Amino acid sequence: MTLVWTRVAPSSWAALAPYLHAWNRRSDGSASCLHADQGDDLAAYRAELAALEAPAAAFWVCRDRGEPVGVIGCEVDSAAGRAWLRGPLAATPAVHEAMNAPLMVSFLETAWPHVRQWDGFPAADEELLNAWYAAAGFAPQQVHRVLQATAAGLAAHAPPDAGVRVATTQDAVAAWGLHSALFPSSYLSADEFRDGTPERTLLVLAAAGGDVVAYLHAEDRPLCSEWYVDYLGVAEAQRGRGVATALLQRAGQCAAERGRAHVALTVREDRPSAIGLYARCGFVELSAGRHWQRTSA
Repeated sequence: MTLVWTRVAPSSWAALAPYLHAWNRRSDGSASCLHADQGDDLAAYRAELAALEAPAAAFWVCRDRGEPVGVIGCEVDSAAGRAWLRGPLAATPAVHEAMNAPLMVSFLETAWPHVRQWDGFPAADEELLNAWYAAAGFAPQQVHRVLQATAAGLAAHAPPDAGVRVATTQDAVAAWGLHSALFPSSYLSADEFRDGTPERTLLVLAAAGGDVVAYLHAEDRPLCSEWYVDYLGVAEAQRGRGVATALLQRAGQCAAERGRAHVALTVREDRPSAIGLYARCGFVELSAGRHWQRTSA
């Protein structure tokens, strides 16, 4: 087997959809690589690839005697110097085992010399993909649980809290300060966090004095018919008062108003209190992914 890797032009990214969709789907219907999972059908994969912008993503295809047998991609945040891998995905286990992990990392790092942190999220029980990340010099991090609740069920879970509102510009600045304190290694930039576009929504809860004491940042994913909660943060003094539940309830309302079926999020396995909160609000586990991380010199 002779594997040859070629970088794919942005105009041809959508043509990768059949391979990404097929090779990322396991026999039970779950995904091998959680970050590469872009929906349940081929149309969702194709639409998502077509919407990606060239400066913030890249893909390589692997061929054996001219036939596509593997693919790897990444999304890049140039300002943060971080990249999130999709795959590598392969047509067969034999191809996966033949992939030269150090070589693949070298061409990723050559293409993106400014990236200092690389992240991957294979399914926690996906042996071949987890073995590839280990061979590529990635260090294992926490297992993340992928949870989902119906938007309608979440919206009806508890009475709405009058203090929860969509953030104003001033709210967003204050919420960013709280977010930075709670999540110093956030994958969202300040601009993304305070975006305020229909694609990104920031919900906040303000105390009597007007200070933001809790927030929820969500991303609208119409292709998946879901709202994805990037972050939920509550100031320490406000915890245990139902604040997080109120924010999640309002998130369910917002998702339902946009016609989205679900609200989804991920939570680390070492946060049992958060897992308990989400279970009480009606979230169920869909999958679990192992976070792998590599830092370039």
